[in-house]
Amino acid sequence: MIYTSLEYGVPYVVVLLILFLCSILEQKKIKGFNDHKKLKDFSFLLVLIFLGLRGFVASDWISYYQFFSDVPPILDNINSYLKIAGFEIGFVVLSSLIKTVYDNYFFYQFVNVLIDLLLLRILLNRYCRSYFVFGLAVYFAFCSEIEINMLRNVKAIMLFLISIQYIKQRNGLKFYAINILGLMFHYSAIFYFPLYFFIHKDLKKLYFVITVIGLLVYFSQIKYIGAITEVIGNALGGAFKAKNDVYLTSEESGITLGVLYTIIPLFLTFKYYDRIVSYSSNNLIFVNLLFFYCFSTLFFSEILVFRGRFSALFAFSLSVILPLFYLIQKSDIHRKIFVNILLIIMVSKIALTNTPILNRYDNLIFGVSSYSERMIIIDAYYRELLY
Repeated sequence: MIYTSLEYGVPYVVVLLILFLCSILEQKKIKGFNDHKKLKDFSFLLVLIFLGLRGFVASDWISYYQFFSDVPPILDNINSYLKIAGFEIGFVVLSSLIKTVYDNYFFYQFVNVLIDLLLLRILLNRYCRSYFVFGLAVYFAFCSEIEINMLRNVKAIMLFLISIQYIKQRNGLKFYAINILGLMFHYSAIFYFPLYFFIHKDLKKLYFVITVIGLLVYFSQIKYIGAITEVIGNALGGAFKAKNDVYLTSEESGITLGVLYTIIPLFLTFKYYDRIVSYSSNNLIFVNLLFFYCFSTLFFSEILVFRGRFSALFAFSLSVILPLFYLIQKSDIHRKIFVNILLIIMVSKIALTNTPILNRYDNLIFGVSSYSERMIIIDAYYRELLY
């Protein structure tokens, strides 16, 4: 059994290349072709089929499969289950509703992806209207792992992104109402609450200082998170301490070439800051969110789980900002350079993300591995990691 291989990433790369081609067509003025709605619909459907009809891919499906097996339909004593489920109440109720419609895990998985992508479509139309497919391609490259492995988190993330308009409008009531709803799907939504007060402000100089500190922390491999979280975990006790103990034993990232996925966007954002911010009135907020995405890598590389969870909170900013590095270029030669840079970044990102055998892709249309077959693979993979 081959535990890691670039071969496992091939299906993901193929879909990304199709999306990338569609995004280029979206930007070109081709004689006889001006129906960009068809491109949007095709791209949306492609991602829905690829993610929504996947088999037992990655690893978090294990806990969600067991959870969905145990959760009762909405009318079958759901109140008693809410007390023992271990998941947030909003997600439990949603799962129970889906099970009431049809008791099948793959149906459950598809409906979850459909909900997420419908929300994503609203966001792309709102913030990437002139480059919808390009934004979707970036989302697929950087966030498909989130969509596959974080069923609860992604709901909270999407709700925060929906609430961003109320930051601009300075409507705290609606902003917090939506994010309290997000908190009912995943507790990580609490980290969005303070953003209302400063994420709309121009803090370029402050973020530059934080970037310098972050680079020093990363390349010096300064370890500080474990000590802080251990104190908090011991103080809170119970489930918080247990979860923290698991996180502290998770893998470290160390210094890797993967840091380029942080350094390159940081450099380009500082270089083109004024042009990006002036491109749209929404972009200042997303530039600031991109900084937070990059800081998550620089400051949390000590514990991979923390880095993954925190960076996921801000990853959508890449869908808004990365295409602009191409779109704001005035000369054709500069556009060609940047489109190739973005293509290399996106293809390498999704290919390397999906090298573990756990991410070996299959689809319901063509047949999927059984539960027992995937469990054998997962057991073997983690035994290989441990020993």
